[in-house]
Amino acid sequence: MGPLKSSRWGSPWRVLHAVLFLSLCFALATSGAVQALRFRADGTFKILQIADMHYENGEQTPCSDIPESWEATCSDLNTTSFVQRLIASEDPDLIVFSGDNIMSGSLDAVASMNAAFAPAIDAGKPWAAVLGNHDQEADLDRLGVIAYASGLPMTLTKLNPGCHVASDCKPVKGNFSINGRQVSQDFRQCVSDGPSEDLPVAFRCGVGASKGPAAAAGAAEQQVGGVSPGLLPVVEGWGNYHLVVNGPLGSKSESRVAAVLYLLDSGDYTKLPDIGKYDWIRPGQQLWMKSVAAQLMALVVDGEDAPIGLAYFHIPVPEFERAWESSAKTGVKQEVVSSAVVNSGFFTAMLETQHIKASFVGHDHINDYCGSFRGMKLCYAGGTGYHAYGKVGWPRRARVVLLRMGEGVVGSERNSQVEEIWSWKRLDDGVGHDGMSDIDRELLWGKGVDVEGSGTSAESGPGTEQDELDMPGYDNAGDMPDGPNEEMHAVGSLGS
Repeated sequence: MGPLKSSRWGSPWRVLHAVLFLSLCFALATSGAVQALRFRADGTFKILQIADMHYENGEQTPCSDIPESWEATCSDLNTTSFVQRLIASEDPDLIVFSGDNIMSGSLDAVASMNAAFAPAIDAGKPWAAVLGNHDQEADLDRLGVIAYASGLPMTLTKLNPGCHVASDCKPVKGNFSINGRQVSQDFRQCVSDGPSEDLPVAFRCGVGASKGPAAAAGAAEQQVGGVSPGLLPVVEGWGNYHLVVNGPLGSKSESRVAAVLYLLDSGDYTKLPDIGKYDWIRPGQQLWMKSVAAQLMALVVDGEDAPIGLAYFHIPVPEFERAWESSAKTGVKQEVVSSAVVNSGFFTAMLETQHIKASFVGHDHINDYCGSFRGMKLCYAGGTGYHAYGKVGWPRRARVVLLRMGEGVVGSERNSQVEEIWSWKRLDDGVGHDGMSDIDRELLWGKGVDVEGSGTSAESGPGTEQDELDMPGYDNAGDMPDGPNEEMHAVGSLGS
């Protein structure tokens, strides 16, 4: 994808601001509550993962690791255009923004989030977001980022189990600093303990005055170990929630949970001295996830399979290194796995749910592989954002996941259980379907199928001639091009 240039109508950033403002106003007026997630009539459900946008200030924000000839005009607008074209081409049922959505150079975190999430809102697509390690580096803390995102149109983003965010929230001016920057808006007064999920374990929200070193900073409290001062369990971090996907309307699974997505805050940086750099998913989060899974498993009746589980978070677990050693892998590893240096046991917790089949992360922008470990697929998305670091000649990309139910017609005849999980990546390289190559199409999981050594199987995947579902027929590009095509078409719909 080439750089986005100014048009005769003026700065693309000014035009984009106007478009975003009108789109957001229209969405706020018309969107209402987001419809419940469910499979389509053909028994499919598609998820588009957008990783590491690192959005800042639109046209003012330069791109990183691009051809020298792009440098004068490439900006955050290239990221916006790429995401818009991905949504138009893939037509996903859900978009997951998997962290580092905005970054430290943002002059206004709210404006940056409005712009970063606008392609999903403008397209009328349900979306969900989790935090990465950089999202709080502008002028909102981590609670503020998620609290604001949870109030945007079309979002399914939630703050935490047991937390209530006031619908008429009016945050006050912040009087504390995060990462050396004054917080512009303090959302703590908008958040309170609320009705907990219907789980065997009741979780406290955990917002209030901190004690110890964090109190001086004014940050919302973060209990280590998942226990509040009142000895009630707390889900650490912000933006831990799950989304259920029901079967198609008119099918016998219409009111049944066919799939569940766990979205978790993997933290930012370690809070313990001399313990590496990056944070990890903590005990309270693991307890909550296993509680949700246990409740779902208890609802399974004889003759039915448990709902398929997927997990999305930002920082990889250490087991991603073992997944690269697997013979059943696709994609590339071009940098180290930047996980925490300690193992918090989260991978084991995912196995203990007995239904999570795959997990998806970002963080390491030039890794995009999927590998197997202990029967679970561990997958990188690869970096989407043009401001984020990358690699010259290695196109920005995003990951698509497709869940498929068994064959059959809509109605009582349809097999109501998920039988396959497929995945592939789309590259912003000017090649293939809609100018974005489709590579590494693979079966991540199949009911009764041993995928440990299967790797990519594009010959029988969705979207191919052998596929009986009415899916788009992409031109599978196979290997990646040697470098970006500077002669490709002008960027997107924002000007030329």
